[in-house]
Amino acid sequence: MTDEDRAVVLKLAGEYDMGGHASSAAPHARHLPDAFVDRFAVVGASDIVEKRLRELSGVGVDRIVLVWGSRDADPKAVETSVDSLSAEVLPALRASTP
Repeated sequence: MTDEDRAVVLKLAGEYDMGGHASSAAPHARHLPDAFVDRFAVVGASDIVEKRLRELSGVGVDRIVLVWGSRDADPKAVETSVDSLSAEVLPALRASTP
């Protein structure tokens, strides 16, 4: 972990409020730089998500928990996310799995 990432993790740990767990509006969530999220989460368009999940599979990760959105996410955005994962990402991963 880089010093910059370590600083983000320590700040998050120090300011984390369980009352805001899984909420994108929580103050602690607002401190996460985009580059940090890109390195430690799987987010983005279907092709990006598929590529990242494939990479994780390739390094030996054997369990991934998918979270469709934060608890305060726009329901339509969550529906779009679930649809994309179901119709695009997961079938592509299954097709390429021996």
